[in-house]
Amino acid sequence: MIHYLHHIEINRSRWDECIQDSPDGLIYSCSWYLDLVSPGWEALVEDDYAAVMPLPVSLKWGIRYLRRPPYCQQLGLSARNPVNINLMNAFLAAVPENVRLVDMPFNEGNMKIPGLDQSVFHPKPNYLLFLDKPYLDIRKGYATNTRRNLAKAEANGVLASQIQDMEELIDLKWGNAITRLNPKYRSVLLNIWDHLREKGESELVGVRDSEGKLMAGALFIRFKNRWTYLLSASSSSGKADRAMFAVVDHFIRNHAGEPLMLDFEGSVLLSLARFFAGFGASEHPYPHLHINRLPALLRWLKR
Repeated sequence: MIHYLHHIEINRSRWDECIQDSPDGLIYSCSWYLDLVSPGWEALVEDDYAAVMPLPVSLKWGIRYLRRPPYCQQLGLSARNPVNINLMNAFLAAVPENVRLVDMPFNEGNMKIPGLDQSVFHPKPNYLLFLDKPYLDIRKGYATNTRRNLAKAEANGVLASQIQDMEELIDLKWGNAITRLNPKYRSVLLNIWDHLREKGESELVGVRDSEGKLMAGALFIRFKNRWTYLLSASSSSGKADRAMFAVVDHFIRNHAGEPLMLDFEGSVLLSLARFFAGFGASEHPYPHLHINRLPALLRWLKR
């Protein structure tokens, strides 16, 4: 039986055990992570946490809806045992009726369920690079353009290394963003970094210019066998010097030969997809669920 739980009713230890045990359990669905990106999140739970699905509920104009929280690429249904279409449909049917709009990602494992309703689930691209080979073997899979950009970075004296100041990376991101970023997200990122740094499950890699100023960098976070490329930033000089190619290559070089994968989080932007694929990453789509139960006028406006 599937139970709808308010935030205070969720047994966090049982929840996290399910996410840990599930082959589809990703860091985004860990209770501590959801607390940071979607405070007050609710949940659907089967029996004694055999299967779980987070509900990142938001409220706007008095309407409750589910949306993708920041820094949270994939959510959806996670279970200790393989998920079939009957279980998926049961969870979808259990979403409370007062949730009028669902516009949120599920996970890659959910994409593989036979019979998934393609009229409400739409594929989104993600890119994964498996790191379990020697560095030189991985590098053989780099695209010609990626090798050319790495050579240009080296010729420009670009040198990537570990850095320690998360706020410096956030400042670089906010200072070079094309669109305005929500200032609340700064504390979200800092808290994610602080939580994982204590466990040795986060890394910052950056490139500095001749004056010691950060011109490109990225935050990588780990859960189970997956490193995730969560945040990246580059200045105009960093872009000109192809510094981000050096950042990613440095990370790959340091972790090559480990039984892990690098999750680039994907993008619908062709330039970013090409950047990820250029390191030999392959596409692994995940489904995005869209259900519109808004009143007629609002439904039309939301199309």
